[in-house]
Amino acid sequence: MKKIAYILCVYCSASSLAAAQTTTDVLQQIEQNNTLLPALREQVTAEKIGNKTGILPQNPEVEFHYLWGNRSETGDRKDFSATQLLDFPTAYYHKKNLANSKNRQADLSYQTARNNLLLEAKQNVLTWVYYQKRLTESKARLTNAEEIEKAYGAKYNKGDINLLEYNKAKINLLNIRQEVNLLQTEQTQVYADLLRLNGGKTLALPDSYPLASLPLDMEQWLADVEFRHAPLRYLQQEIAVNRTEEKLQRSLNLPKISLGYMSEKVLTEQFQGLVVGVSVPLWENKNTVRQKKAQTIASQAMEYDAQNRLRNETKSLYEKATQFLQTVIEYRQILQSANNTLLLRKAFDAGEISLIEYMTELGTYYETVNYLLETEKNYQLALAELLRWEL
Repeated sequence: MKKIAYILCVYCSASSLAAAQTTTDVLQQIEQNNTLLPALREQVTAEKIGNKTGILPQNPEVEFHYLWGNRSETGDRKDFSATQLLDFPTAYYHKKNLANSKNRQADLSYQTARNNLLLEAKQNVLTWVYYQKRLTESKARLTNAEEIEKAYGAKYNKGDINLLEYNKAKINLLNIRQEVNLLQTEQTQVYADLLRLNGGKTLALPDSYPLASLPLDMEQWLADVEFRHAPLRYLQQEIAVNRTEEKLQRSLNLPKISLGYMSEKVLTEQFQGLVVGVSVPLWENKNTVRQKKAQTIASQAMEYDAQNRLRNETKSLYEKATQFLQTVIEYRQILQSANNTLLLRKAFDAGEISLIEYMTELGTYYETVNYLLETEKNYQLALAELLRWEL
C-alpha cells in the first residue's frame, strides 16, 4: 500500500508540471537518468579491454642454472638464458583485427540494449497518451452522466419517474465512474514503469502523440533499416570475426620461432651466444582451420536467415500500420460528420426519447470513439516499432 501511495503521489506531482515535453524530450531524459545503461557501458568497456588482451607476444622466459661440480677439477657451472617465443608475424596482425571486430560487436550489443530500453520507454509514453485521451473522453461522459443522474434524482423525488428509471441513471453513472477509475489505475501503472526507466525521477509527459509518418519509399526505407538494425549488423560482424579467426588460425598453424640468448660459465671458460628454435606444427592444431571455416558458413546462414526475417516482419508490420492508419482516417471522418451527441441530448431533455434509447444511442457513439482511440494507439505502437532504430 505504501508503494502504491508513493507512486500516486509522484504521479500527481508530475501531472501538475507543464506537459510541454515532447516524446523525444522524455526519451532523452530517460537515457540520461536510466541506471542500467551506465552499467552496460562499463560492461562494454571491460569487454573491449578483454578483447585487446592476449594480442601481444608471450612473456619472455628467463632461466638461471647453478650446478655444483668437482671444484678442484671442473668447478661450478653457471648457466643463464633468455628466450622469446614468437608466433608467425601475420598472426599478430590478425589478432589486432580480431580484437577490433569484437570491439565493434560489443558496441553493437550496447546499441541493441539501448534501443530495446528506449523502445520500451516510447511504448509506455504512447500508452500513457492513449490513457490520457481516454480519460478526457470518459471524464466528459462522467459529467454528462452526473447531470442525468442529478436530474433523474430530482424527478424521482417529485414522483415524476419511478425507482426503476432512477436506478438506470445511477447504474449508468456507476459504470462510467468505474471506467474512469480503471483508466486512472492503468495510467498510473504505466507512469510507474516510466518512473522505473527514468531512475526514479519524475517526468512531465506529453498529452499528444509525436509527429511521425509511415515511410513512402518502402524499399529505400528497408535498406536503411537493414543498415541501422544493430542485431543484423552484429551477425554481419560475426561473419567478419569468424573470417579473421580463420586467417588467424592459419597463421597460428605456421611454425613458431624461438629467439634468445644463452651463456654458460665453468671456471675460467665462458660460452655465450644466440639460441634459435622452431616449433613444427604437426598434430596440435589439426582441423582447427576447418572448424573456423564451418563457423563462418554457419554465421553466413544465420545472417541470411535474420535478414529475410527482418524484411518479412518489417513488411508485415508496415502493412499492419498502414491498415491501422486507414481505419483511423475513416473513423475520424465518420465521427466528424456523424457526431449526434448534442442532438441526442436535446431530444432526451425534450422527452422525445427515453433514457434507455438515449444511453443505447450514446453507447454506440462511445464505443466507436473508444475503438478509434484504440486503433490510433495501435497505429502509434506499430509506427514506433517500425522506426525503432531511429531512436
